Amino acid sequence: MNTAQKTAQNLLEDALNHLRSQLPDITFVADNTFRWDPANQRLHYLESNNFEQAAMMLLHEAGHALAGHAYFKNDLDLLVKEVEAWSEAKQTAKQIDVEIDDTTVENCLDSYRHWLDKRSSCPNCNATGYQDEDNCYRCFNCTSRWWVGTDQTTRVCRITAKA
Repeated sequence: MNTAQKTAQNLLEDALNHLRSQLPDITFVADNTFRWDPANQRLHYLESNNFEQAAMMLLHEAGHALAGHAYFKNDLDLLVKEVEAWSEAKQTAKQIDVEIDDTTVENCLDSYRHWLDKRSSCPNCNATGYQDEDNCYRCFNCTSRWWVGTDQTTRVCRITAKA
């Protein structure tokens, strides 16, 4: 392993060590994905060969823990929590000399924006609807109503109300 590789790998190790000291009540779990599990106080992270990216994503998920995020109330709340988690991640990154580039942040936020846009599109007329309760949308244009799932990792599936 050359010096550059070792330094990159140290980024993830340093981030983990720092976060473990900052969040002593959180269990860090090497896994196949990055996610914050507030119910079990676990932060899942992916051990990757792209250590810089892994460190940024780890810091982001820790941002949710640092911000005290549990669950989101609605789609707008989810996006707000994602922005807050990136803000926390950037503050923590400064403490350990890790750079979180704005392109990564915007790409991640864009994935949520895209997911939310698909959820809010009316299945009947394709106009943008509004969320009137958990997982339920209404269309301003044609007054249709549809329900969406909560899993952010799956495709958008909409179930429409029968007239």
